[in-house]
Amino acid sequence: MQILRLNKPNLRFFPIMVRRKTVKPRTSGPKNITTGLCPKCGTIGKILIIGVIGSEKGKCQACNSEFNL
Repeated sequence: MQILRLNKPNLRFFPIMVRRKTVKPRTSGPKNITTGLCPKCGTIGKILIIGVIGSEKGKCQACNSEFNL
């Protein structure tokens, strides 16, 4: 009598179904942040745009000061 082993790759009768999970692309960040030069402290970095459309102001994350764009 012969023993049938299913662990050998050439004797498997049913293929193993593997589900691949898709990965969503990550967003680059908030839409109200841009990169630029702060006129008060002179650093180049992230500038947060705050205010309503037409009267926006910029806020430097390094020195935490607000300025007009």
